[in-house]
Formats: sequence, structure tokens, C-alpha cells
Amino acid sequence: MVKVKYYENNGSVTASLSYKGTRERITRRTKAELIPIVKSRVNQLQISEAQLVLGVEKKEESQKIKISDAIRHHYEQREMSVSHKKGLSSDRHFFKKFYEFMFSRRKDFLHEITLSDLLDFRSRLRNEEGQAASSVNRFMASINGFLNRAELLGWIENSPAKKLKKLPESQPVVKIMESKELQLIIDDIKIQWAKDFLEFMDSVICRPRELADANIRDVDFDKSIIILSSAKGGTLRSRRVPFTENIKTMLKRLCSGRDLNDPVFVNLKGNRIDPNWLAEIVRESRKRLGIEDGKSPYSIRRKIITEYADQDIGLAKMQRLIGHRRPETTMRYVHLQDESLRNTVNTFESNRKKND
Repeated sequence: MVKVKYYENNGSVTASLSYKGTRERITRRTKAELIPIVKSRVNQLQISEAQLVLGVEKKEESQKIKISDAIRHHYEQREMSVSHKKGLSSDRHFFKKFYEFMFSRRKDFLHEITLSDLLDFRSRLRNEEGQAASSVNRFMASINGFLNRAELLGWIENSPAKKLKKLPESQPVVKIMESKELQLIIDDIKIQWAKDFLEFMDSVICRPRELADANIRDVDFDKSIIILSSAKGGTLRSRRVPFTENIKTMLKRLCSGRDLNDPVFVNLKGNRIDPNWLAEIVRESRKRLGIEDGKSPYSIRRKIITEYADQDIGLAKMQRLIGHRRPETTMRYVHLQDESLRNTVNTFESNRKKND
């Protein structure tokens, strides 16, 4: 019989397993993280003892763990392992899709997931939803990690994701939201918080995730500055971005009478906005209006960067406003229009003639 004792030590929790005169210790940050690992190890020891007593080589059977329970456990581990909470909502949004897909196939348990299921799910993301190959590969890498951990815990025998190969990635075609298209979408959408969010992005260079994560305390009305934070590259960085008088009026309306720790933008239930949900709203509006695919909220960022570039404000200022560490990154976002280049050539030729 395996005896288990738990005790806390220096901000962590340790389980001591006593079995036939031997002792084994397992340590994790929290007891919630430790319990499923301990249960799996106890189960392995008990099966080994039964095999020894019976004198047979019995193949260990995987536990029947529900997909929903495994995903919930995955969320808990993610929240405890990351140094910041950026990207967790995106992770939840993706695994919700994965769960709904498996549920539609009447598969409730982890051990029922096959390589064919994963291939069909990937095909759905790529072909039906139009996700880029790079995005699909990132999503499937998350599934691979999820199933590998399930194998490590003894919940499944072998992860089917190990045989899944990456999709070939090509250079993406950059699409920019045009001003007329954006205005049509804003007029079409009936949800006020979505309208405000898109109008803010059309005035201030920011990423949807940065804006969704901004709290009221990040807004300085006296200096017309908002502090935006990004976890791009794995490190949390903040920058100060100015906003116009029109945006100040909007922010005062949104922030009036609320706590400093509240999000600037909230949905109808008063919760922080999920950028993935905003993207779904824009996608549905785009379909109704007949606007081509690829015009997402993020493309508004490319649109305004291009407009700043057309004004010749200088690379250094643009880099500071955008929040890039390297100017090379900024240049990838600059998509000068033919008309802007034509005007530059005409201005150069006119000035040259004056000097002759």
C-alpha cells in the first residue's frame, strides 16, 4: 500500500510517497498541481505491485479522463506557469474550439482522440476558417503540448499529436483595412463597446491585445497619454502613447465613475474584452458587407502605420509610437501606396527644377 503525506515548504508543496520501505518525493508549486501527478504515480506503483504478485506482464491501461477535465487542468497549469497573464484568453478561445470539435464527434475522453481527429481539426482551421498556416501550426503545437502532458500524467498511452507534421508556411499576403471599409464595419456593428474599440484603434497605434489589457489607471488625462503593455517576445514591455481630444472624450465617458483597476474597455457584462471575440464580430460584419477576408482588427494597426508613413514623420518617431525594438520590424509594417510614392517623386522633381 502506498502512503502519501503532503507538506508545505518555502512556497511549494511536497508529497512524500512511502512504498515498501522506499520513499519518493514530488514537489510542485501548489497542491492543485501536485495532486493529479501523485494520483498517477500511486496508480503506477499499485499496477506494478499487482503485476509482480500475479507474475504476468500486464500492459498498463490509461485512465479514462474527460477532455473537458483535462482542458480545465491545462488552464490551471498555464496560469501557474506563466510569469504574466498575457495570451491566456487566446489559449482558452482556441481550446474551446478544440473541445467543441471533439464534442461534435461524440468524443468525451482523451483516449478517444486519434490522429485522424487532429488532422480534420487542423483542416477545419486552415480551410473552413481561413487561418494562416503559421497560426494553425501554433495552435497545433499547443495541442501537442497538451497531449504530451496527458501522456506524462498517465492519462493516455501515446499522444497522437506526435505524428502530426507542420504545415508548410509561406510568406503571408499582408492585407490592410481601408478607411472606407473600416467605417462601413463600424456603422454595421450594433455593439457599442466594439465600435469604441475599433475607433480607438483607428486613432492610436496599438495592438488589440494591448488595448484590451489596459486598465483605467493606465490613462493620464492631463497629459493625454495611455500606457500600453505588450508581451511580444516573452518579455512584458510598456510604452506611453499619446491620444487625440476625440479619444480623450471617449475615454472619459468609458472611465467615468469606475475603479482605477477596472479595464478601460468592458463588454456588456462588465468583463474585460477578449480580442478574439472582437475579431469574430468583425468577421461576421465583413461577411455581411462583402469585404474580402483577412481584414481583421489587427489590420487596422497596419492601416494607421501606413498612414503615418505617408506623412513622412520619420522612422524614429514611428518606431517609438508602434513599440518596436528594431527599425527593421517597423519597416515590415510600412506599406506605401502608389499615390504616396508618386507624390514623393513629383515633389522631388519639382524641387530639383527650382534649384536648376
